[in-house]
Amino acid sequence: MYVLPNILLVVVVLALSFWLKPELNAGNLFLIAITVILIALLSHFSIVFSAKIKRDSSRRIILTFLILLILIAGWVLIVRLSSYIWGTSLAWQLKWGSLVFCGSIILFEYICFYLNRKGVYELNRMGDRLSIKEMELDTMKTQLNPHFLFNSLNNVAATIMVNRDLALDYTYKLSELLRYQVGISGRETVGISEEEAFIRNYLDIERLRHGDRFNIEFVSEIYTPSLQLPPFLLHPIIEQALRQSQGLNGRSSILIKLRADNALLLLAISFAKPVSPAHKQTGNLHMIEKRLKHLYPGRHSLVEIQKNGSREIELIIRF
Repeated sequence: MYVLPNILLVVVVLALSFWLKPELNAGNLFLIAITVILIALLSHFSIVFSAKIKRDSSRRIILTFLILLILIAGWVLIVRLSSYIWGTSLAWQLKWGSLVFCGSIILFEYICFYLNRKGVYELNRMGDRLSIKEMELDTMKTQLNPHFLFNSLNNVAATIMVNRDLALDYTYKLSELLRYQVGISGRETVGISEEEAFIRNYLDIERLRHGDRFNIEFVSEIYTPSLQLPPFLLHPIIEQALRQSQGLNGRSSILIKLRADNALLLLAISFAKPVSPAHKQTGNLHMIEKRLKHLYPGRHSLVEIQKNGSREIELIIRF
């Protein structure tokens, strides 16, 4: 219950009562306060109870019934209290005023509930937006990590001594990767074809970096190239899966499937769990799930399945 607004309500009612009839004693004021609090409590809990009902039609019917019930009960209670304090004759003359007074308390509780719910909703939205911005910033920092660039440039330098054509291809893909990252600055969405091209360049660089030690297979079926997505929506999942699949010994292998059309986007990743993981801290899908929940509420599914010696990650988004 909203403690501070209701305390103010009780104080205002007691002040008005004492102003209208200064000879009221402490017992009368106490009864008035209890009556106001009781009506406010019943109103609050009836509004909260009806708000939990999912169906709009049922919620309206139940809320209307409860308000009418509380209005009648509160009206009778106020009239009886007025009869006790001011006398039966005056209480009967003020019966319609008592009804308005009772309705005002119920209306006050509804307004408090509405403003509180709106405030909580706005705070949650701000929190979600802040989390998304933090995640996007972390993603950008990861992509522009000097360590990643340093390793890539070292590989380019080493490849030049062995295979200049391969080094040129490596340099071109790295420049495309960086050009995409800079080009999406300030954009809310990108075409899925752009995101797919970025993923391909990123995977090609990973293949060049790891050589025969890492087998990466990427299968893509894009039926709607104009489909719009938030930037870096898919890449963090793929990057995390790559880290989880890398081992210190033996040859790592990962299969990535991407399919998208007007109705559905599917990203399926499968790989064998390494006996000796190359990365101890591989992260989790919590922040990614939080971003998806905000962007596609009720229209997405992100699951991670662990089987004997293998792991699968599947993302589904319905448009």
